Amino acid sequence: LQTLSQLVLRVGDYGTTPRYLTCETKIDDAPRFKFRGMLIDTSRHYQPLAMLKANLEAMAAAKLNVFHWHMTDDHSTPYVSKNLDKLADGAFHRLLVYTIEDVQDIIQFARERAISVMPEFDSPGHMAAWAKGYPDLPTKCRFWSAPID
Repeated sequence: LQTLSQLVLRVGDYGTTPRYLTCETKIDDAPRFKFRGMLIDTSRHYQPLAMLKANLEAMAAAKLNVFHWHMTDDHSTPYVSKNLDKLADGAFHRLLVYTIEDVQDIIQFARERAISVMPEFDSPGHMAAWAKGYPDLPTKCRFWSAPID
């Protein structure tokens, strides 16, 4: 559908109905790879929803189909969980977080552009930010006893 949408031209309106035009054509198009994606690391570099949506628009135009959303890491956990209410204590700032509604909005926005969202929550490693709200959650390493700040 993305190839077809790139061939259609809006030529004006007929009353309140938009009019589109395309030439007669045969499309013989198929992706070489099933997974054509892009990773955005919002754990290290928080991105506003508008920026994520702009990236999804660009992905759709380039026929990319998987948004790999790296949401958590040692540095920050900017996700507000319904079940783990202190998880976002590990965010860089309490205002720089993604709520459940934000995540649902991004998933729906991506779905409308034929893009799957693959969220990544690093576990069992890379959980230092999780430990800010849940110090007993990460596995204790018997070889390393440095405190998590």
